[in-house]
Amino acid sequence: MRMTYNQYRFVLNFEREVNFEIFPLFMVRSILGKELRSLCCISHQNQCDSCLYNQTCAYSWIFETILDKQNTSLPGRERGIHPWALQLIDSDEKHLDFILTLCGKANDYLPYIYAALKRGEQKGIGKDRIPYIVEGPFCKGENLISDDGNYVASVPLEEFELNEDCNTKAEVRCKVNLVTPLRITKDGKNCKRLEAGQFFPCINRRIRALVSLYGESSGEKPYTFSEITLSDIQLHYEKMNRWSARQKTVQNLGGIQGSFILDGQISAFEESLLDAAVLFGAGKLTNFGLGQVLIEKI
Repeated sequence: MRMTYNQYRFVLNFEREVNFEIFPLFMVRSILGKELRSLCCISHQNQCDSCLYNQTCAYSWIFETILDKQNTSLPGRERGIHPWALQLIDSDEKHLDFILTLCGKANDYLPYIYAALKRGEQKGIGKDRIPYIVEGPFCKGENLISDDGNYVASVPLEEFELNEDCNTKAEVRCKVNLVTPLRITKDGKNCKRLEAGQFFPCINRRIRALVSLYGESSGEKPYTFSEITLSDIQLHYEKMNRWSARQKTVQNLGGIQGSFILDGQISAFEESLLDAAVLFGAGKLTNFGLGQVLIEKI
């Protein structure tokens, strides 16, 4: 199983101090959604799921991810897992530094994403609509915008390959940092505690769904995950509220945040899942900036 991707760094520099009353990446996502739709939609009378252009429109592909019900990747589903994730690097009242990870075909739409962020510069960020200046996108140490403000040629894509060797095992001890809330569900309900047996499966579900839609998949394979132990657990349930302009309601997007030590004999496949979590996030709502994971080998 393999998939192409790239990670792009952006910095938003604010003209005045910003008071972040909500998680900063929620604001970035709001700007992207609003401005991408305004920039790209040429059929305003239609909903995305019935629009003739929903497989080529940048907004539809990135934000709606419409699927045919007869699709073989996620049978019966009309919406797919989004081909992107946000990760926070740093933020304060003066700037916001973040990474946008794009998977597969989504990389073709990077110029549209840049244009959407540029369109938002003077409209501003947050409830006070504070203007900002975009720096980037940067990729592999290179600024993809030239000095005269033009978008330069795209950089070669990276390739992630999931190691499916389930037999070769090695003892692993590492610290897992859930930098932003990990949102996972059990029996349809949002979990407020993390059990050892939930961690690898939640990463596995996400990476297999991504690869099946945006890469080359060998299909689902039955697998019994290794027994692991969690120690030095410093986890809590972090509440995060966000106002949804579309649904006209406050959404609770909280999840499990903090750190723990993972011990156990794990397969090469499971070690590959840890790498995937760092690159693409874990759990749900990674396109809101949730599920950001860092791994420290001990």
